[in-house]
Amino acid sequence: LPTIDYFLSCEHGETPESDSHYTEKLVRLPRLNVFMHRPERSGQKRDRSHFGLPDDAHIYACPQMLFKFHPDFDAALAGILQGDPKAIIVTIESKYSEWTQLLLDRWSQSLPDAANRVRFLPKMPRSDFLELLACADVMLDPFPFGGGHTSYEALALGLPVVTVPGSLLRGRLTYAMYQQMGYTELIAENVEKYIQLALSIASDSSKRKKA
Repeated sequence: LPTIDYFLSCEHGETPESDSHYTEKLVRLPRLNVFMHRPERSGQKRDRSHFGLPDDAHIYACPQMLFKFHPDFDAALAGILQGDPKAIIVTIESKYSEWTQLLLDRWSQSLPDAANRVRFLPKMPRSDFLELLACADVMLDPFPFGGGHTSYEALALGLPVVTVPGSLLRGRLTYAMYQQMGYTELIAENVEKYIQLALSIASDSSKRKKA
């Protein structure tokens, strides 16, 4: 837009090449330029049975808008399902049923047992959404379009989030959160490391507590 002169971003959300990504002048603030009240579990407490999830499963939450499930992310999901027989990946239904079907059609080719091990839960009140996060073992930050608000919520509840930063702001927000926290153990440099980190966190409660 010709009426906008500056784009306010944050240091770790950008790369040295990021100036070329904008027609506006890019301003890198030293911290994330976000303010939000800390999310708290204030509603009725829910356990896994409320969401139809088994107690003995390893729950990998990825409750993002379905358009964020880029084909490049399928390799990570496949690696997790292959590497953990107890893995269940949980996401949220779209209001457009066609989006869900498009994903299922694609995953029938790229993911083993996707129909049985990827659960689409209906949209829910925010209080229940926070309860769902509290029931999970690990959150998967999708790529190349990652989470933002959802990562803040997960981290506030102590849910570990595994991320691999991309080259654009939309794929670096969780990375920027961790950099601001001074915590880098769940930042992966590639897909293979991403899978390894997710598997290790989900299957080891002591690592989850440490993370």
